[in-house]
Amino acid sequence: MAIQDQDRTILTDHTVNHNRPDILLIDKVKKNVIILDVAIPNNNNLGSKHCEKIAKYRDLQEQIKKQWKIETIKTIPIIVSTTGLIPKQLKKNISELGLNENLYKSMQKATSLATARTTRKYLGNPSKPQEPYNIERVPTELNPSNLI
Repeated sequence: MAIQDQDRTILTDHTVNHNRPDILLIDKVKKNVIILDVAIPNNNNLGSKHCEKIAKYRDLQEQIKKQWKIETIKTIPIIVSTTGLIPKQLKKNISELGLNENLYKSMQKATSLATARTTRKYLGNPSKPQEPYNIERVPTELNPSNLI
């Protein structure tokens, strides 16, 4: 199986809204195609994201099957939440790709570390305390003591 396209538009005869999967795996000998779509949602969107990813590429699957004369085509969502939670189907999806089923542990670690890094970057360096807000920096016309 070869990686054909990574995040590239797939041209079809009919217009398809979702025609840019993250990864497209093509086995030309067996005439199989696997659409991989990766998502890193928040914890509360974890369950709905799996169904969304499957439904999202249904039209593209039909078009690829007709145009490329493919026997089987499948969408496999790879989903890990921002805090490392995984859906029940992830282990099965990883095994279906022929990968080590313990790969999900590395994926959890990577997403958790990336979330922590992003949070740290957004909030600033915690080892260097932020300068406290000083009321004297407020213009005098907006100072609360002038309003009374």
